[in-house]
Amino acid sequence: MSTHNCPVGLYYATDTEKNGKYCSKRFNKEKYTLLDRKDVQFPIVTDCENCITYVLNSKTLDSAARFGEIKSAGAKYLRIVFKDEDVDEINHILTTYENLMNGGYYTADSQNETSDRTYGHFFRGVE
Repeated sequence: MSTHNCPVGLYYATDTEKNGKYCSKRFNKEKYTLLDRKDVQFPIVTDCENCITYVLNSKTLDSAARFGEIKSAGAKYLRIVFKDEDVDEINHILTTYENLMNGGYYTADSQNETSDRTYGHFFRGVE
């Protein structure tokens, strides 16, 4: 989710900083999270240059196991967004999706089975 109402800036701002342009936390490198009612932490990424904040899912969004459904729906392009993966994990993810796009099959491996992943709302449809 993206928002122009930065929760970090709003929380720390003084009365003269409420518009966010002069936020005292502007361009800092601290890590922030939002905590939901189930005590799950959602990472916050700030883009202070454009005054946009991104609230990320607490789990990694990964649709590789159900990629056949995406492809059969007519998807011709794929966008992969990384948040804090290391080089080895990025290479593994890219290789997995490249294989799937070229007609390969998904095979569960220890890296995917042990990590905290979700489909998000991707397969819930529209009501």
